[in-house]
Amino acid sequence: MARSKSKRNKKTSEVKYDFNNAFGKTMERLRYLCESINCDVFSKLSANDKKSCYYSICIANHIQKDPGAVVNRQLYYIFNKLINSSIRKRWSNLVEDYSNKISVFDLMILNGLVHYVDTRDDESKHKELFPYKDVLIKKFGGTKFILEQLCQLLWHMMEVNNIPGLPMYYFRICFDSLLDLPHSRMKAWDLRVNSVDTQKGFVNMNGHIRPIFRLSWPLLTGKESFSADIDTSKLGHYYKGKRNKLPVYIQSHASERLFERCEPIPAIWCTQSYFHSFYSRMEVEVYDGRILFSYSNYKMKLGYFLADVIDEKIIIKTFLLITHEHTPEGGKFQELTGFSKHDVNYWNIDKLTTFINNDMFPDNPLYPYFKEAGLLHLFEMNEETFKGAHVKFSHAITQWDKISNYIERREKNDEVYEELDDLYLG
Repeated sequence: MARSKSKRNKKTSEVKYDFNNAFGKTMERLRYLCESINCDVFSKLSANDKKSCYYSICIANHIQKDPGAVVNRQLYYIFNKLINSSIRKRWSNLVEDYSNKISVFDLMILNGLVHYVDTRDDESKHKELFPYKDVLIKKFGGTKFILEQLCQLLWHMMEVNNIPGLPMYYFRICFDSLLDLPHSRMKAWDLRVNSVDTQKGFVNMNGHIRPIFRLSWPLLTGKESFSADIDTSKLGHYYKGKRNKLPVYIQSHASERLFERCEPIPAIWCTQSYFHSFYSRMEVEVYDGRILFSYSNYKMKLGYFLADVIDEKIIIKTFLLITHEHTPEGGKFQELTGFSKHDVNYWNIDKLTTFINNDMFPDNPLYPYFKEAGLLHLFEMNEETFKGAHVKFSHAITQWDKISNYIERREKNDEVYEELDDLYLG
């Protein structure tokens, strides 16, 4: 259906950039930042100096897609929203020995002043302002420090978004040229995003050809990547081959199990910890005839990736919560309590919410079991742990007395069966 002439001619409303408002707020912030360290440089600036300072500010432009990058519209919007909010968020620990909250954008404002002082043509004015340059750089850092902060923000976005088996993304900052922003009259570094597919392979598992993906992540700029490899000496007698190292691959459903079994932990937390469990602190062991890669959310161990060696490759098949029977901690807990897999499931020991919603004190009869099994740390999680993450909780309270009574009945039954066996065998 053809659109009416009135609709065709209707102009899209645009939000106009208010230069005077932006300039006024920026100068007010610059004054505050200078005075916060007892630096009176702002009082030395004339009206023209302030405008020249403003034009000398170099900010970060919106992230642009590199040619050929496969980034859908929603993700592209998220990337830009994240970087913009992160740049303007005021942090309490961004600058060393500075008690006030400060943002990366604040650092860019200060750096604009430093750049203006550095390039001042008027010799007398330059001489008057130049001593302040070292004061500002010493306290707040210069261009290098700002770029380091930008790189950290971009790196963080890669950590919380990249999952092996799915398209991955990397970012870069174009240092060779600055962009002119007509609306704000500032300069800007050009930020770019690109995409890369995970290396894919196939392997025969029990007569079926299954897809597998190299456990690897692109690093910042995309020129290098981290790929997980294991020194075979860590596998002990499990590995009978002759190679010194084996590459690590993963089946896609293993990543899916990670997110499912770690609920209600936010997906971006899981994704970041997924990366660091291999990149920063890879721990591998052989238990119960299987290879286990430890998975920790920050410093808290939550489970293991379970793997086997097939065709000279270590292939991760699934993810097990730490309470699972095929983990050292889960196996020990079942040994101590006499629980079966069904019991663990029935009493919700296989769910993190059981530990988040409940406390475990030394006077609890189950305390020794969790402590000896190495599961006591799970009770350190509570709703405060997830503050600001918009996590919904069921608030289901576990009746520890019923579990304790169940264990006591099992132990009594076991004693009776042992006595009957002794009588029968005797």
